[in-house]
Amino acid sequence: MKIILVSYIISLLSIQCWAAVDDDLASVRAAFVDKQYASAVSQLDALIAKGDGQQEDFPLYLKSLAQFYEKDFSNALQTCEQFLGKYQNSSWYQKAIFLQAQCHIQLKQFKEAEAIYEKETKRLALEEVCPRNLS
Repeated sequence: MKIILVSYIISLLSIQCWAAVDDDLASVRAAFVDKQYASAVSQLDALIAKGDGQQEDFPLYLKSLAQFYEKDFSNALQTCEQFLGKYQNSSWYQKAIFLQAQCHIQLKQFKEAEAIYEKETKRLALEEVCPRNLS
C-alpha cells in the first residue's frame, strides 16, 4: 500500500509541471494520460536523441518515470542512474533519487533502497540544521 501511495505522489508531482512544457512533449503527455508508457518511452527516446539543448533533463526524468510505470524497473533504474550522473543541478534531481529508490524496492533490492533513503534523510536533517544561504 505504501509503494502505491508513494508512486501516486511521485506521479502527481511530476505531471503538475507539464503545463509549462514545450509542445514537443504534448504527445508524451497524452501517452502518460492514456497509460501508454511504452509509447511515451519511444517518443522520449526520439526527443532525447534530437537533443535541442532545452530542458534535456526533464525528458530523461520522464523516460525513467514511464519505464517505472511500465514496470520495467531495471531499465528505469539505469535511466535514473544516467540522469543522476548527468544532471546534478536539475530541479528533477531529488525526484530521480527517490524514483531510483522505488526501483530498488520493486526489484527487491531493499538494502540499496535503504541506503538511498538513509543518505537523503541525513541530507535533509543537515539542511534543516544548517540551511543553505538562498541569497
